[in-house]
Amino acid sequence: MNVIALLELILAHILSDFFFQWETMVKEKRKCNLKYVFGHALIHAATAYIIVHDFQNWVLPLVVFVSHALIDYVKYRFEDNWKIFTIDQIVHLLVIIGVWVYWYCPDFELCREVMGVDKLMTKKLLIIAIAFGVVLKPTSICITYFISKWAPEVSENWGSENEPSEIVSSEGKPMSNRKNGLKYAGEWIGYFERSLIVFFVITGYFDAVGFLLAAKSVFRYGDLKKKDEISITEYVLLGTLASFSSAIFVGFVVKSLI
Repeated sequence: MNVIALLELILAHILSDFFFQWETMVKEKRKCNLKYVFGHALIHAATAYIIVHDFQNWVLPLVVFVSHALIDYVKYRFEDNWKIFTIDQIVHLLVIIGVWVYWYCPDFELCREVMGVDKLMTKKLLIIAIAFGVVLKPTSICITYFISKWAPEVSENWGSENEPSEIVSSEGKPMSNRKNGLKYAGEWIGYFERSLIVFFVITGYFDAVGFLLAAKSVFRYGDLKKKDEISITEYVLLGTLASFSSAIFVGFVVKSLI
């Protein structure tokens, strides 16, 4: 059983689906623009081909290309929401498992291979890379879908004194009527905090996670004093707790695997 190949395929999917595509591509794919659908699928195929580095197996990138283009084309025929997003990712994962089983695990002897130290190190690095990939954009998208239904209307008074956060409207779009907010700052705050939490959990510095949460609460103290904006405070705290919880969960999963 080649566990490494499975991890490489998953890593290639995360990189291609969440990092190797730009905003214009996402918008055009939602319009079922085949040029961008095929372009995105080509990026997936090339990334999988390079990371798996089984260069004699040219059928692998072909299968990845066709399957991803077909799945995405069907996906964007439906309204964009968390259910479609979840189904889409599950189907992609099933394709990845199918490809792995067919080419790299033909005997189905799951969990029987005793890997060498050099391969074990590679396995650990791949698991860690996947974990950090997951807690960045994929987790950010999931949190957006999760908390968007509670999104309050932002008042005109909520402005520069508030820390930027991953705030979206009920339609899942960023709220743009805040005063003097730093563009994309909230998104990057989420990236850094989840990355730090995963690192702290993996390395066993659990106290640092509590310190990080306490520090963020201190910065939020100004919001907590504003009774007229309690809905925004609750919304931000909900997003923060969802962010922390997801990162802690991923951290413990990684810690148990390595």
